[in-house]
Amino acid sequence: MIPEKVGPYIIERKIGSGGMGTVYLGRHAETGKVVAVKILPASLAREDGFVLRFTREIEAMRKLKNPHVVEVYESGVDDETYYYAMEYVDGITLSKWIRENGRMHWKDVINYSVQICSALKAAHDAGIVHRDLKPSNLLITKDNQIKLLDFGVAQVFASTKLTKTGGIIGTAEYMSSEQAQGRRTTKKSDIYSLGAVMYALLTGRPPYSGKTSMEVIQKHKFGQFDAPRLFVPEIPHWLDEVVCKCLEKDPDKRFPDAYVLSRRLKEILKKVELSRQEKTAASGTLDGTAETIVAGDDPNAVGGTLMRDLVRAEIECAQSKPLVSQLLDNTFVLIAMLILLILGGVWWFNSADITPEQKYEKGVTLYQKGKLYWPQARDEYLLPLLREDPETWASKVDDMLMEI
Repeated sequence: MIPEKVGPYIIERKIGSGGMGTVYLGRHAETGKVVAVKILPASLAREDGFVLRFTREIEAMRKLKNPHVVEVYESGVDDETYYYAMEYVDGITLSKWIRENGRMHWKDVINYSVQICSALKAAHDAGIVHRDLKPSNLLITKDNQIKLLDFGVAQVFASTKLTKTGGIIGTAEYMSSEQAQGRRTTKKSDIYSLGAVMYALLTGRPPYSGKTSMEVIQKHKFGQFDAPRLFVPEIPHWLDEVVCKCLEKDPDKRFPDAYVLSRRLKEILKKVELSRQEKTAASGTLDGTAETIVAGDDPNAVGGTLMRDLVRAEIECAQSKPLVSQLLDNTFVLIAMLILLILGGVWWFNSADITPEQKYEKGVTLYQKGKLYWPQARDEYLLPLLREDPETWASKVDDMLMEI
């Protein structure tokens, strides 16, 4: 049943609900200001633990002043109903966007992820770990701005209230590997969750899925996901690497914080643009050379001047040969150059990419040599095989990767 009024706010309609409360669209009775009003259900309000958690959510959000975090205006208790009023965002959640559209273009993913990094940096600087970062907690406004909300399970670094060792808190598909193991969460846990969000936006699916939450949790602890580029080859390899690094099971192997991650994401756009410019310049140089040579047929064209210069240079070269030409006329020099060419060819052939079968053999050899060589076997041979051709190699390398 929708309440008619909560505190000074007239309730107009229900917006959504979650584990820690129901959100309504409200309007201030005196000022007419439109807000979102979150109410703690009466059944939960009878439990001190939930009241403390609800209060902590309010305190956490009040600490944050960032354009990408929903702002809290006020809070209170109205006839034993705990509530708080916050900024109303007219938009859709990323989870709804994914359901309706599937994959998102990689440039948009970078844009939104940089905004999320800004929100996370503000939270982490305030000593807060969100712990439940997921598409349904991220809103896109009509002007393409991201808003982070729902700090219901956030952990305040300085507080020991409501934190239990061994408890699993978060949403299965987007929780970090340490959360899945019930270990202490840090700001790097939010980095992992952001990696899972980016993965879902790029591919239309989370990195791990299963029939039950426990099955998904087990995959976060021990499983190996497929790189995003296996599903969407047009993703820049730099972005693929960033997402995979965010999803490292060892927190120390992830990006150290949200600021560094945002810098890496911005660099990808610059790298892609620079790479495109280099390809355009190279293509333009080749096309320009061809056009100039063809233009040599017209004595009034620029190409005509080029052709005359080339002919004149050729005549001058024939009249007085430089030292290089004299050397090229020497039989012994030519033999030496031929030997160097053959040696270079042999070196190139030996250093060329090895076949998948050879990669597999080298990986197995390193694996059998002992644990000291396992990381090399995994990173240089087994994982590349799995990414290049999962259908062929999954059955052969999965057991070794699981043990590693």
